[in-house]
Amino acid sequence: MDLVWLRLQILIFAMEGLVASLFQLDGFMKRINTLRAW
Repeated sequence: MDLVWLRLQILIFAMEGLVASLFQLDGFMKRINTLRAW
């Protein structure tokens, strides 16, 4: 049971990290586009 819970927490942590990095990448791309538009 503890092992399953630990695995679930690791999976959730990995998914949150992936979503956060995607949001950062999206913001980074938008920043580059605004700099290019100048």
